[in-house]
Amino acid sequence: MTSYRSAACGLGRHPECRHATPRQAPPGVPVTYEACGCVCHTGVEGVWIYDRDQTAIPAAGELRLLPWTTGSGKPCYLSGTPDSLLSRYADELEEAQLEDGHRALKRILPLVARQTGADDETARATRKAAVALSNVIRVADSRGARLPEADQ
Repeated sequence: MTSYRSAACGLGRHPECRHATPRQAPPGVPVTYEACGCVCHTGVEGVWIYDRDQTAIPAAGELRLLPWTTGSGKPCYLSGTPDSLLSRYADELEEAQLEDGHRALKRILPLVARQTGADDETARATRKAAVALSNVIRVADSRGARLPEADQ
């Protein structure tokens, strides 16, 4: 069973993780907050990596794939209006995850630069991961810019 791992722990920023214990959802919001299962909190390695081949993506206008998972790593979906409290929370979390990705990319770029000319598997994988993360952030920014602005 794979447990939830916070974005901070996923990026190696363990001291910034504030999810060592679950917190309560606001009254009336059907959300369960889970505790981060990172080894820095639990002593057990539990990493969940998004696998789009294993995640059902609903058709547009149906369910929304949420930016978190269950404790066992299963996807969570939302049915409802885009302006609901839970939907707005998911929007905020997605933005934070994009920022985490951007910060991770900035952290890894100096490592990639130092590996110029290196031809081992780790160097190649690091370069490819940095390029892929850069592309994913660009696509997310592009798609986000095309979304209509929600009334605040």
